[in-house]
Amino acid sequence: MLKATRTHLLLLSIFTFAFLYRMLLMLWDGFPPGADIGLHNSVIYSITGSGNTDFLYNFFHIGGGVSLTFPGYHIFTAAVIMLTGLPEYFAHAAIVSLFSSLTVLCAFLITRRVWSTSAAYIVAFLAAISRFDIEMLLWAGYPNVITLVLIPLTFYLYLQKERFSKTPFLVSTSILVGLLFLTHSLSAAMFVGITVATVFFVLVWPKTLGASRKTALYWFLPIVFGAALVLPFLMQAIPTYLSEYGSIEIAQATLSA
Repeated sequence: MLKATRTHLLLLSIFTFAFLYRMLLMLWDGFPPGADIGLHNSVIYSITGSGNTDFLYNFFHIGGGVSLTFPGYHIFTAAVIMLTGLPEYFAHAAIVSLFSSLTVLCAFLITRRVWSTSAAYIVAFLAAISRFDIEMLLWAGYPNVITLVLIPLTFYLYLQKERFSKTPFLVSTSILVGLLFLTHSLSAAMFVGITVATVFFVLVWPKTLGASRKTALYWFLPIVFGAALVLPFLMQAIPTYLSEYGSIEIAQATLSA
């Protein structure tokens, strides 16, 4: 019991440091920095002030037009602002700092699962001071920050599949994948690519990779169910996205980025 308590206290200390460090950087000049924060606010205003919400139209950004920003983060932030009355800039800073700090916990859990507790502490601390994570916060890549929690959390649940019965596992992972699809398109594509490739190799070499084909199927099903959860949005968003990025020049620029 004493060992578990020390483990929890040390991990809580790293998590608290990560959160306060991020909040300090975000609010050092009084409000969060970043070129995209105006875009995020315009999406939130479109959600909260437009009556019948159209997630594919931004009423405020550059005079109004088609919105290519997936709204998962903005729906959550709009709800927090309406429920708490927090100033919008503080709400942005607090939410993304919290989720960025949760990435530290995910890094700890995954590393402990595949390696050791000692290594997990080192990885958690390195994640807490990660330069690239901080840079993402400071240029206002808020949806990216959210997906950086959703992806490792989903993979951690994949690694912990044996601790779940079938229904709770599929429900929890499908919700996370659905949120991923709703929040950031390129992150969702990366997650699907990694998962499908892993499932393929497990199906071909199950003994070599130490996983059964049945387990690989349970890894793939949340992608199907998660997409089904947000299918009405995806059916509108994908054609819109492809039409806006349909030219060869824009497609090449997107792929290179």
